[in-house]
Amino acid sequence: MTTDAATTPGRRRLALAALAAVTVAAGLLVHRGVDGVAGDIAGDALYAVLAYLLVVYALAAVAASVIDLDATRALDRRRRDPDR
Repeated sequence: MTTDAATTPGRRRLALAALAAVTVAAGLLVHRGVDGVAGDIAGDALYAVLAYLLVVYALAAVAASVIDLDATRALDRRRRDPDR
C-alpha cells in the first residue's frame, strides 16, 4: 500500500478528531441514558478511549513535525554534497 507522506498525518489527525467527537457524543448519550454501575463503567471506558485518542492526536502532530524536520535536513545535506 502506498501513501502520500504529506497528507497521511493530516488525514490521520482528521480521523482521530472525528473519532474523538463520536466518543464524546457516545459519552453524553451514556451519561443521559444509562443508570447505575453499567453507566459508570461505560462512561469510564469512553473517557479512557477519549484520553487515548487525544494522546495519539498529539503524537501524530509531533511525528509530522519530526518527519518534516528530517526531510529538510536531508535536503540540506543533498544540496551541500550532491554526490551523496
